Amino acid sequence: MDCKENNIMENDIRTTTLQIQMPMEGYLISKQKGTCFVSAIVILIVLAFILAILLVSASRKPSCIDELSLPELVIDEKKVFDGRLPDNLVPINYLIKLTPYLDEVDGGKMRTFDGSVRIEARCARPTSKITLHAQYLDINRDSIQIKDSELNSLEVRDVSTDELYNFYVISTYPALQKEKVYVIEMNYVGSLNNTDLVGFYISTYAVGNTTRTIAVSQLETTFARMVFPAFDEPRYKATFDIVITHRVGRTAVSNMPVILTEVNGDWLTVTFDTSPIMSTYLVGLTVTDFAFRETTTANGVKMRVWARNDRIESAVYALETGSKMLTFLEELWDIPYPLSKLDMLAAPEFRFGAMENWGIVIYAEQRMLYNVSSDNPPTGQQVAMIIGHELVHQWFGNMVTMDWWSDTWLNEAFASYFEFVAVDEVEPTWDIFEQFFQGDATFMALQDDAEADSHPTVMDVGWLPDIWKMFDSRGYQRGACMARMMQAFLGDEVFYEGLRNYVRDFMYKNAISDDVYRYLTEASIGRSNVDVKEVMDPWMLQKGYPLVTITRTTDTTAVADQKPYSNDPNGEGFGPSWYVPLTYTHSGRMIVDNPKHVWMRKSSADLELSDAEDDDWILGNINQLGFFRVNYDADNWEKLIAQLIEDHKKIPLANRAALVDDVFSMSQSMDIDAVTALRVGYYLKKEEDYTPIKAVIIHLDFFKSMLERTTAYGYYKKYIQNMFRPMYDKLGWNFTYENHVDYHLRKSAVESACYTDYGPCIDTATSIYKRWIDGQGEYKIADDIIEVVMCSAIKAGTENDWRFALSMLHSTSALACTKDFTLIKEYMEESLHMSDIFTTLGYIKQQSAIGYHLAWEFLMDNFELLVHVKEESAYKAVWEFAGNMNRGKDLAMLEQFGRTYSHMPSLEVSSFYQSLNKVKLNIAWMDKNYNAVYDWLKGISAEDG
Repeated sequence: MDCKENNIMENDIRTTTLQIQMPMEGYLISKQKGTCFVSAIVILIVLAFILAILLVSASRKPSCIDELSLPELVIDEKKVFDGRLPDNLVPINYLIKLTPYLDEVDGGKMRTFDGSVRIEARCARPTSKITLHAQYLDINRDSIQIKDSELNSLEVRDVSTDELYNFYVISTYPALQKEKVYVIEMNYVGSLNNTDLVGFYISTYAVGNTTRTIAVSQLETTFARMVFPAFDEPRYKATFDIVITHRVGRTAVSNMPVILTEVNGDWLTVTFDTSPIMSTYLVGLTVTDFAFRETTTANGVKMRVWARNDRIESAVYALETGSKMLTFLEELWDIPYPLSKLDMLAAPEFRFGAMENWGIVIYAEQRMLYNVSSDNPPTGQQVAMIIGHELVHQWFGNMVTMDWWSDTWLNEAFASYFEFVAVDEVEPTWDIFEQFFQGDATFMALQDDAEADSHPTVMDVGWLPDIWKMFDSRGYQRGACMARMMQAFLGDEVFYEGLRNYVRDFMYKNAISDDVYRYLTEASIGRSNVDVKEVMDPWMLQKGYPLVTITRTTDTTAVADQKPYSNDPNGEGFGPSWYVPLTYTHSGRMIVDNPKHVWMRKSSADLELSDAEDDDWILGNINQLGFFRVNYDADNWEKLIAQLIEDHKKIPLANRAALVDDVFSMSQSMDIDAVTALRVGYYLKKEEDYTPIKAVIIHLDFFKSMLERTTAYGYYKKYIQNMFRPMYDKLGWNFTYENHVDYHLRKSAVESACYTDYGPCIDTATSIYKRWIDGQGEYKIADDIIEVVMCSAIKAGTENDWRFALSMLHSTSALACTKDFTLIKEYMEESLHMSDIFTTLGYIKQQSAIGYHLAWEFLMDNFELLVHVKEESAYKAVWEFAGNMNRGKDLAMLEQFGRTYSHMPSLEVSSFYQSLNKVKLNIAWMDKNYNAVYDWLKGISAEDG
């Protein structure tokens, strides 16, 4: 038998697909006990099914799929990174001259740039080799000159490169002498044609039928070496003199103000002032035809915003907000912004949200532009937050820079925390801390840091993929939570005093984690008296965080235990223990402004509950200022649930949100039963604040994915509908932009009510959609609601409704909302040969149980084609189904896929086994929770009517 016959293997996978379209065994039949008629039907179906299998087996060759092995998981030994620069030379100053060629008239030079660099450096140790970074630069060897401070030339004996580490090594004679200053000069040509949008690159945008061309830079993390030969590590700070030559009709902007402009025919040569001492990755370069608006801050800093001409008015909010924030941050740190100007530029094509280049912050357009009169509140909030983030970097990152990428959190954590402080100052009506910090920072960080692939916030890195890991949620959102937790256990006065001293003493220098710990510890002496390094090392050097379980021992005492928390009960590599600053109170004596505090010193702790009585509940981690989850004994959960239902406002807002996020997360990790989570969430029908609503929304998809293919799903939708119906009935569709909290609540209510097919919501959506059709697309549906309107109307509508949406928008998740299976198949066929096929499959998979099955079947039928066109995306599309797989047949189906494609790339093998583990966890969750969840949802549905 030939076990390489892919057609046989694929038929086996598709057969499994058809099998799993039957009702879920165990989860349907277990609810029909005693119903003889249903039992008889089930028996007949099973007998017919067995007979069909026997007939198929007799009529074809036995499948060889079970004879194949699963793909072999090979764990490569990580290659040691040995690519740090030698410490024999220290740069003092760079003079960089660049001429970018952006126009057709530049002929063969278009999309390149000419460059020259003059590096002044001090020799720290005698050496005959000068090691620089250079990548994708064509350096003219004959142009290389090395001179000492007396202008004596050194001989360039040899030049070599190390492509692995991007080293460019110049061998000299004689050797460089200790403490002498040398000048290194060379000319080169670089490329602007970088589709990764890093280095110095060309960007385009359209004005009518005309394409405009500009040049923009992005040098963090290790991309300065693509623009000029450099000591391209954060610790090698120097001053920079930049000269840019460009064609007339554009404007060059860099870190510093212009000090000289020279005209030479069609070309301008612009010389910028000398920068402060800074790292290479902070050099900023732009050559654009943009317009600008400007102001002067209260402290005399010239501030400008740049955008394309037709968008410049949308940059005014950034200008006004940025001006206020910069002044506020100067006063907060009691350290002036050291430059005379600050430019902010909105780039049409930009890889990241923004980049904090000193004196010229570059943003992706959508992150800087906000029209106050027409854009919605989330847009304004996003713009304000990212401006705050980048301006905080002018101190944390630019003024004081981490020594190496291992301590990236020193830049990103403080920027991610103090962006909230800055926004709260300039937009106090938004209640940014109370309503949004947990949803935007804490919940995400807790979720990500409990995943199996999490990592410590501080760890050894070297290779670029590892450096990028330092810029994920562990450095940003988790880092922000670490800063907030330190502020909580140190106290405001100590926290700010320590940070001000740290920034002041490390101005224009580099720092490591121990440095900031030392300054915070010194500030705490005689006050909070905390050894910050002792406390924080377990938080920063380990992955994960603790689950603190509080158990009542008597009326007036309790004990708090800790263990590593993981979304996977079998997760490894977390913890094992932490110094936990646990605050707590009880309902008999509610103290939330200055609650009781106890240190869990990598162990358990005893809690004193003064004046507590038996019917009082305990509450831990007051206002969720600590970065951990809290569980309670069953009796305390009962009391908390009763309190939430009777008068939820007696529990502080932040703790209501924390209770929701913690209990739903713990139900997913199986640290608590799922019914307890649903019971906690049931109170939300009375909630009027946004943070607890955001907390539950985060978790609804997990319950949906677990229940969607079961008979419990209808009851679950009713549960969600009852949760959001009061809010929907109160707020409706009248979207106004004056109140941010109301806006977010209204949007959540509309989306949830329509998702659960609530009649009034569907009717309104259908009416809006009809106006859109009648106006042939001229009637504009607000961006806030367009997806929910289209999905609801298409789900309740006709084929014509679906086709109108297809003709107007083509690719939208709403097209997957139709209940017409033929249209779903058409949608997939239409998308098959387009780049968005995987997005389409994701939409369809998420919309319904039958959509899940159709999308899987389509993916399997076309996998050979898809994997040939885009291998990585095709496999990723398969792994994304694992989140919905939760029974034995699903596991067998995924294993069959692994056997069929056991030759998959080695990078995908790890994802395959992660997906298998996910399915096994889902099965375990269903085994533990399904029957109880079904019973509870059915009962509460009957009560609610």
